[in-house]
Amino acid sequence: MNTLHTVPFGDLRKGIETILARKDGADYVQKLLDEANRRFARHYPHITTFWEGFEKITNAGGYQMVPPNPTE
Repeated sequence: MNTLHTVPFGDLRKGIETILARKDGADYVQKLLDEANRRFARHYPHITTFWEGFEKITNAGGYQMVPPNPTE
């Protein structure tokens, strides 16, 4: 049986702010989001900025990791 574990954010916000402060970092992340939306969003709701996604995850309680099932 898999158990959920909450992953602590630590200094994730500061690290991401550092990356996004650089124009090439911000441009890369935005292009990645745009391409993911183009390929996978279809008619489903999707995020348009990194911080929008970050806030949704934070407000929902953070990331959850599920260990792989060794029998699969």
